[in-house]
Amino acid sequence: MAIPTSFEIVHSCGHSNTVDLSSRSADQRAGYARWLATRQCTDCWRADHQADAASTAEWLAAKRADEQAAAADWATQFDMPPLEGLEKILGWAERTRHQLVTRAYTALVTEGFPVKSSVSKASGRRRCHGAHESTPRCRTREWQRSASLAGPTPSPRPQTTHAPP
Repeated sequence: MAIPTSFEIVHSCGHSNTVDLSSRSADQRAGYARWLATRQCTDCWRADHQADAASTAEWLAAKRADEQAAAADWATQFDMPPLEGLEKILGWAERTRHQLVTRAYTALVTEGFPVKSSVSKASGRRRCHGAHESTPRCRTREWQRSASLAGPTPSPRPQTTHAPP
């Protein structure tokens, strides 16, 4: 019994068309045809998404204008130096600077996140911070770091035996 390669699909929008599924393996054709029946046809899908794209573009333009105005007000309020560069990217750069600085301020000052140093003050060597500190791999790395910081080990002095006078 031959497995069909063309299927008549009635889409969820009500349109129907014949689809050639010969590029799919034989065991996947019927399942894919059922899946296509649950979707809109290509023309209806395009029409919906083009309308969505237009409204998304309008929303994005309005959002960018609001962000740009907030960034300009912030730069004026805090006397930020003007940015230099291509006119094409200055708007993006101003918005990004505003977002980065305000988020950093919020994280460090308002919310009070402590800043962890990755260097131990006592020994000046790098340490692990976290629950994995006691794992053998972490201890091995600590030992390797401390050995490399200490430099080469001195060779032992030869023992000389002295005869009593």
